[in-house]
Amino acid sequence: MRFQYLCLVPFLYSLASSLALPLSSSSEISSHESRNLEDGADLPPRNSFDIEEREPSNGLAIRDFLGSLIPRDNRAYRVKKPVVKKTAAQAQQRKENVRQTVKKNQAANKIKKAELHLQAPPKEKPYGKPRPSKKPKDIDPKVGSYRARGRKLQPGAQGYRLPKQPKTPKPNAAKGSEKSLKAKATQNKALAQRKAHLSRERNKLNVAAAGHKATVGLPLRKAKFHHDSSGVTHTGKDVRTANFNSIFFKNHPVNKTPKEFKNRHQGPENAKTRPLADKGELRVGHEFPVKAGVRGGYQGGDKGPVRLVTEDHTENGATVRKFIGVVGHDMTRKKGDPGYNDHFQIHPQKS
Repeated sequence: MRFQYLCLVPFLYSLASSLALPLSSSSEISSHESRNLEDGADLPPRNSFDIEEREPSNGLAIRDFLGSLIPRDNRAYRVKKPVVKKTAAQAQQRKENVRQTVKKNQAANKIKKAELHLQAPPKEKPYGKPRPSKKPKDIDPKVGSYRARGRKLQPGAQGYRLPKQPKTPKPNAAKGSEKSLKAKATQNKALAQRKAHLSRERNKLNVAAAGHKATVGLPLRKAKFHHDSSGVTHTGKDVRTANFNSIFFKNHPVNKTPKEFKNRHQGPENAKTRPLADKGELRVGHEFPVKAGVRGGYQGGDKGPVRLVTEDHTENGATVRKFIGVVGHDMTRKKGDPGYNDHFQIHPQKS
């Protein structure tokens, strides 16, 4: 409504301006006033309203005229209402009314929620990741492992370390009391178990490191072994990590690896060959999975198609490990096809 009146402002302003006439030419001037004007005397005003009409203020008159057309409630701006300060009793009554309203709404919502629950019970929302009902078959909690730098493991996985034990709680009784001694004994037992676990793992790591250092013929870290059927390139560092793991898991295999590798003949009857053609049958050969770009190498899960082959032999009464080569499965062959488990040698790429 406000804008409907405002659109008439320019038209009414032009109309009022064209109709405005000088007050000296008005026909309402009396003969007495005319004679006084001819004699040079000033025309005395009759009343205060007459003064406003004689003043050349057409703009004010037009503004008042337009203001009378617009209803008082639809002005272009709103007048701020005076703030009426409430008494303490009124403020308290208002708070009490709000409390009663909230209490009434809560009761109504409770009844409505109960009715909706009877119609369709809500589903339980999963808060967090669901825990597996069974542990993977290749995980043995009794077998220790190690954690490579930067590798995060879940509780129960191979290589997961025991959590740090809490500090002894401060006893409420005096030092040496039964409560204090019981808390101290509990902590000492947990710390002893943790130290024993760390000692076993440290010894296994030292043995694996010594055996890995004594391995003969390992490839350089920057060497490359490309597996054609999978299109994955394994580096010499991946092969060396697999050799370390094969020694670490020798007495406690992970997912049945490392396992025996004899380099026996394979293929059709009329064209049998060995996986490593330049090597004969191995007496104490082992194979272990090689993972490309995985920190810590293979420690459970999917083995992949590539294997490291090593052999242990005795020299001067000591067992020495020797690097034999890298082999892989043909990924184009499906399970059940002839030669599905055959191995093929992967030669290092020439730089």
